[in-house]
Amino acid sequence: MSLVVPFEEIFSDETGLIAKHGTWTRVPLGEVCSVINGYPFKSSLFNTTKGFPVIRIRDLSRNRTETLFDGEIPREALIDNGDLLIGMDGIFGCYEWSGGPAALNQRVCKIIPNERFLDKRFLLFAVNGYLKKIQENTSSVTVGHLSSIDILRIPLALPPRNEQGRITEKLEKLLAEVEQCKVRMAKIPVLLKRFRQSVLAAACSGRLTADWRDDDASERDLPASWNYLRLETLLPAGGIFDGPFGSNLKTSDYTDSGVRVIRLENIGHLRFIGEKETYISHKKYQSLTKHTVGEGDIIFASFIDEEIRVCVLPELTTLAIAKADCFCLRPKPELVDRRYLTYQLASRESYDVLFEDVHGATRPRINTTQLRKLEVRVCSLAEQQEIVRRVEALFALADRIEERHQGAKKQVDGLTQSILAKAFRGELVSTEAELAAREGRDYESAEALLQRIHSLKIDKPEPKGASRNRLRRRDG
Repeated sequence: MSLVVPFEEIFSDETGLIAKHGTWTRVPLGEVCSVINGYPFKSSLFNTTKGFPVIRIRDLSRNRTETLFDGEIPREALIDNGDLLIGMDGIFGCYEWSGGPAALNQRVCKIIPNERFLDKRFLLFAVNGYLKKIQENTSSVTVGHLSSIDILRIPLALPPRNEQGRITEKLEKLLAEVEQCKVRMAKIPVLLKRFRQSVLAAACSGRLTADWRDDDASERDLPASWNYLRLETLLPAGGIFDGPFGSNLKTSDYTDSGVRVIRLENIGHLRFIGEKETYISHKKYQSLTKHTVGEGDIIFASFIDEEIRVCVLPELTTLAIAKADCFCLRPKPELVDRRYLTYQLASRESYDVLFEDVHGATRPRINTTQLRKLEVRVCSLAEQQEIVRRVEALFALADRIEERHQGAKKQVDGLTQSILAKAFRGELVSTEAELAAREGRDYESAEALLQRIHSLKIDKPEPKGASRNRLRRRDG
């Protein structure tokens, strides 16, 4: 392991997840735990159809493995549900395994607490804070490597044994409530997406402005004052074009500044994604001026995936061109409002028609000819503008809810760390000393617990030589 500071200095700042209450003591994990390292199985015998399950580092976070080993398994490499496993490469972390009986591959270890002194669930909650500290102080130049020796050197803050149990019980209750809150909050973006889709569907069918027209437009019937028109009838000559293809614009032409290039990654569903910026030089631009785009142009992505990506280009600080596979539309202003047309292009009905045109293609992409023939619903300019006003108001409401959701989500995401930090400062439950004082009884302090640890022989894992005792191969 390549540390940027000495191991002992990593834990000198006893705050956050490695804090401890004044009545607790610190103990090297090696005095209350043992570690069994994973076995170096031959990767040539890994497969997905035959053998015994093997846990690799990538399996820890998802708590399941699809890797089977078609060979003999060392007995000491076996693990089962409830075992605590630590990934020792890349991102260090401790996980409680629940993926069923399996064997432990190299660079993953099993940590076994002596439960006379250390509650296993308390260890799971506590040790990740220390592993994170080690991770933060590991050189980022190469992949981090953690040894079992370093794990056993971790100076764990140890409360009295009874207090560990109360802390664990409280943590499990509170963290379960946090997870339930996250599950409920995860539904909000889905609901907002459905709301925006409903608004768009109502706008494009005429239902959103039925009261404005003072008629009763059903979901299926087109209002009497509306018409289906081909897109090409709404465009003047040269009203649609795409960006330069092939050698006309190459990756090697890109520069750090100059003329902006609008690419597929900048086009969202009714949203311009301005964070990703690409440029070409002004000299290169002179050969590509016919692809110039600007504020108010409709930019349409030729690739059709889960939804149509189209947006109105906002004001830019530089000149800009569209790249290949990005269509620019400039409709006749006397016939159609550009924002209204963008809603029609982004509608589910337009998606279904265009997707049918490219159904079965390896990369579903339309061309300008297909787009010209697309039929869109058109109403009077006055109603178009009213539709735009109402849609923008409703979308703005959704945006405000989404912003509040993001703020709340950030707070909830930080709750877990706050609760854990509070627990390890000894503030989550009454300490054993406080309880004993209130109840007028004696208790085993953390110092006394440490003395008992030193006076008793701690259980050790099976000797290393046991690796010669093999289990016969089992097919999975």
